[in-house]
Amino acid sequence: MQDLLCYERGAILNGQWWRLLTGSFVHLNSSHALMNIAALLLLWGIYGTVIGDGAWLAVTLVCALVVGAGLLLLNPEISRYVGLSGILHGYLTAAAMAERRSHTRMSVVLLLLAGGKLLWEQTLGPLPGSAAAAGGNVIVDAHLYGAAAGLLCGWFLGRDGTGQTGQDGSAPAS
Repeated sequence: MQDLLCYERGAILNGQWWRLLTGSFVHLNSSHALMNIAALLLLWGIYGTVIGDGAWLAVTLVCALVVGAGLLLLNPEISRYVGLSGILHGYLTAAAMAERRSHTRMSVVLLLLAGGKLLWEQTLGPLPGSAAAAGGNVIVDAHLYGAAAGLLCGWFLGRDGTGQTGQDGSAPAS
């Protein structure tokens, strides 16, 4: 399945567009998958109720597509990518942005930590030990693209800090 679903630049350019989305949902190996699942459970433990189920699905799709499109358009040197880490970075930034009004300190701290990690990765490369833990190269630009997509999603969703909007699309009255 991995060969059919992974982000593979050549296959995408030859019309297999689904790989822009599905590459984020396959992994290098079981330890890579377990590491991503552990991070997912941690994020959902912290932020699972911040936005509604439909919004989580939208954030997932947007982040997956932005990661895939970002790699395709901005990283022609990357021929293959798998893993949930780009979406996980998007989940963190989306939820922190969505929650910013009701839990400002926690959201700001988490956004600053995420920003610091992204800055580290963009200047110094992957965090020490992360490639060994994943069992392969870490594509730090996927983290950046996912986080950027998450920030944008969180800004749209977080007008009231819960991710829920009124019937007219505006934030509910507080």
